[in-house]
Amino acid sequence: MTQWTARRGRAHHIVGILSLLLAFGPIALGCPAPAESGRTASGEGPTKAPRILSLSPLATRFLDQLGLGDRIVPLSPMTPGGSDSPAERAVDFDELARREPDFVFLPALPDDRTELAPLEAAGARIVEFAPHDLEDLLALLQGVGVELAGKQGVEAFERRVLRPVAMVAGQSSPTDRLRVVAVVGIDPPEIAGGHSFETDLIEIAGATSLTHGADDERRPIDRDGLAALKPDLVLVMTGSALTSEQRERVLDLTYGIAPVHDFEFARETFWLDEPVREATRLRELIVAAEREHASADVR
Repeated sequence: MTQWTARRGRAHHIVGILSLLLAFGPIALGCPAPAESGRTASGEGPTKAPRILSLSPLATRFLDQLGLGDRIVPLSPMTPGGSDSPAERAVDFDELARREPDFVFLPALPDDRTELAPLEAAGARIVEFAPHDLEDLLALLQGVGVELAGKQGVEAFERRVLRPVAMVAGQSSPTDRLRVVAVVGIDPPEIAGGHSFETDLIEIAGATSLTHGADDERRPIDRDGLAALKPDLVLVMTGSALTSEQRERVLDLTYGIAPVHDFEFARETFWLDEPVREATRLRELIVAAEREHASADVR
């Protein structure tokens, strides 16, 4: 069975990757370069446009951004591309196979991989679409993105979405950066691990994430663990505003360790919606925190 998934591992520093993207254009991240969409691997002529099924609303939006929306086979008469959140209902893999897809995008692979047998028998390419950080996103772009949209489609996405973010990253100094921890869960307390959009965004905004480079998405934390990290700043990076009870828990966790700032953002979709705005907004917060830190040192 052929499956595509985002590459795990932290072999590259995300700011370095974005700098290369800005300076030299698209990079391959070590992935083989598939044939451009619409042509055979040898370039000898056009091929049939692939039929795509998407059970992931996020993947559907990603495919739309690559100009592939018209290739997504509707999953119901009323909602092309599964915009009625098919990920939330039971998946009938036999029914999916009967639609004869070439690619099937899933938000996660099933625990029982034998459930994918009908798709495997039908020759479908299965894509687990669950990017947790920008390196995952780049791997998906340079893998399945190039295969479906061609190099030009991927380059257009990178110019529109990633290169402006790289320019934000280029505004900050590589030295004398604030040491930052991102709190992403309140009850129980959790911080972002190295394999997360939160840590990428912190690095892009000009600070040093104290968990960047690790291969975890999030990790539990307590007051002693947070103190051991010795952060200069704690960011509360959540998808919604904190309640008064949550704010009290954060203050109990961080009191006397480091200043705390809220940064509300939609972690799963910010890279599709307003990545430059979010990177710039966090950059402004980091710059203000740097001034506060410098003033505290003087006092």
